[in-house]
Amino acid sequence: MTSNVINRSQQKAAKIAGSMFLFLIVLYFTEQLITSHIGSATAKRIAELFIDVIYQVSTLLLIFTLYQTLKPVNKKLAQIAMFWRLGEAFTVFIMMIFSFKGKAYTIGFNISSILFSIGSLIFFYLFYKSKYIPGIISVFGLFASVMVTIVGFAILISPSHSGLIQFGWIPMFIAEITLGFWLIFKGLRSSRQTQSKLINQ
Repeated sequence: MTSNVINRSQQKAAKIAGSMFLFLIVLYFTEQLITSHIGSATAKRIAELFIDVIYQVSTLLLIFTLYQTLKPVNKKLAQIAMFWRLGEAFTVFIMMIFSFKGKAYTIGFNISSILFSIGSLIFFYLFYKSKYIPGIISVFGLFASVMVTIVGFAILISPSHSGLIQFGWIPMFIAEITLGFWLIFKGLRSSRQTQSKLINQ
């Protein structure tokens, strides 16, 4: 624990994390749009791989900047959250390398979703504990993370209902967009009360 609760590098990490939240969401929908208009299977595969590499690198940057942002709150919990998210990234990387399709893709995707949701849950808990952002964003992020966990397990158990169950991702999109904009434009909140609470832990 450091007594320098919010410093310039921490604010910078938070703003990068916010940018990555928004960039990854835009990139996800951009990939869907681009690949849906490519007729050639080879060209489509190349485009998917290219975008997936960018997505993976951006995800890693997000994970590490979230860790840097929240490490002063509780270093051990921030490390645990980071490891869960790295597990998610590693799972997606394996899927990308071996070109998972069909049932294998569904299983891999939902395992990565569960790993993602647990890491996200811990990160949002740390945001809530730190009061760096408004409590309503943190609480909604906790709710969204739990929803993704439920979605991941539900689809693994009942893949035939995946179309309906996937709507459980909507709260997470809202949570990440909201958090992304907040971190970019507002940054981390610093107050005497917040600093005193963290320093005295």
